[in-house]
Amino acid sequence: MTTTNNFTINLLNESTKIKEIISSCVDLLYCNEAKPYLEYLKNRLNKKAIKEFEFGLLPPNELLYLLSSKTISNLKELKLYNEWSINDQINSIDSYNFFKNHNVIMPIKDDFNNYVGITGRTILSEIERKAQNIDKYKNSFFTKSVILFGLNEAKYSIMTTKKVFLVEGQLDCITCHSNGFYNVVSLNGTTFGIFQLYLLKKYGGENLEICLLLDNDEPGNIAMDKIIKNMSKFAKITKIKVPNQFHDIDSYINTTNNFDLLI
Repeated sequence: MTTTNNFTINLLNESTKIKEIISSCVDLLYCNEAKPYLEYLKNRLNKKAIKEFEFGLLPPNELLYLLSSKTISNLKELKLYNEWSINDQINSIDSYNFFKNHNVIMPIKDDFNNYVGITGRTILSEIERKAQNIDKYKNSFFTKSVILFGLNEAKYSIMTTKKVFLVEGQLDCITCHSNGFYNVVSLNGTTFGIFQLYLLKKYGGENLEICLLLDNDEPGNIAMDKIIKNMSKFAKITKIKVPNQFHDIDSYINTTNNFDLLI
């Protein structure tokens, strides 16, 4: 019992720290120094989505002075920030910011709205990312196999429709929700496990229809075939592909304003 209680307390403490970090970074998104980051988001999402999904700015190293001591303390406790002196000189401090290249952040929540992680996104172009060998996303430490991004908002629609669409990226999910299609969740990647299936059936029931709508590239196609092969004996799973000229459901909707794939 003591072990269980300690685990619960640690989980709640971590959730509180993540929530405090997010709250602080949401405020920073609207400061003068954050204009490039806010403009990036406005070009991708509407104001309502930016607010509802709690996007914020976790500043790059040159802007770390914007962070409060409380936020830095929380980041340190979550092992997302570190400082050390160089050559033991107190006045010469270096720092490591976990999200130093992925400064547009938002929280990862479980289906009960607990804050379980943070995801960061870079605003660099694809050419810049490849030149610097930087991934588009970077996630804090959370167990992907027990989380479905957006399920906290999608579960009521899944209960009603008995149907769910699995997409790859968080922005894919957010774009669908922003356009009124709430029975969509993100895998935070391309892997779909048995516990995630349990989560979906918890809300959609045993006859839940699962539609795979991953990215239109080789990894996405391979992942969909693998999911169908491994999981179709446990659920009704179908594969949906966006037209070849589009990379994902996010680009398809934003370019065509067409929602036929989600019906």
